[in-house]
Amino acid sequence: RDDADPTNAATVHFSVDFSESVTGFAQADVDLTGTAGGKSITGFTGSGANYTVTVGGISGSGTVAIDVDAGKCTDAAGNNNTAGASISYTIDQDAPTIGIGAQSEDPTNTGPVTYTITYSGADFVTLTDGDVTLNKTGTADGTVAVTGAGTTTRTVTISSIAGNGTLGISIAAGTATDAVGNTAPSAGPSTTFTVDNTAPTCTISRDDADPTNAATVHFSVDFSESVTGFAQADVDLTGTAGGKSI
Repeated sequence: RDDADPTNAATVHFSVDFSESVTGFAQADVDLTGTAGGKSITGFTGSGANYTVTVGGISGSGTVAIDVDAGKCTDAAGNNNTAGASISYTIDQDAPTIGIGAQSEDPTNTGPVTYTITYSGADFVTLTDGDVTLNKTGTADGTVAVTGAGTTTRTVTISSIAGNGTLGISIAAGTATDAVGNTAPSAGPSTTFTVDNTAPTCTISRDDADPTNAATVHFSVDFSESVTGFAQADVDLTGTAGGKSI
């Protein structure tokens, strides 16, 4: 092999060397095998005892191998080569994968909110704050920070959240590589979460005729958005009529 092994290259080179000068050795004497796709012999050079076989067009992952059988060439005295030989490359053209998990909460007014970033097939992860794009709508905004170590996960934390709208993230390409240099693609946009810093407003309206002689009356209490925690104890009952209660 004339190149690194394993490799992600689309072209690799083999050296075929004999113990002495030979004649009659040609490209047709080389058998190309292996599981990688798209491959073919694209070059054959050399003379005497030393030859180079170039295999190009390699796609996908797998192996690329060449075989030279016995009896394919002769020396000056007419002796055939008596021993065959074979050798292979391991081809890895599969890039690391990257995924963005769901946000840790939704909705929020201040955060922080986290996303878990998961890598597969990576030997080096280089994700930094600058690789994360904060996707914003409305006036929502926040600050991004990346934490974690190793080759499988990172945590993206959005803090100092303010405004109103939605926030999510996208990850730039190239934040991880494998041992042969394949790089991770970009990821995102992620799912988003709602940022809500607008307090709900309350209105009270009468549901019955006014004035009335009824012993029972009804009020509607309406908020500008869905709320939790509102209970009977939060209602103050006032007025000058006697005997009243909620």
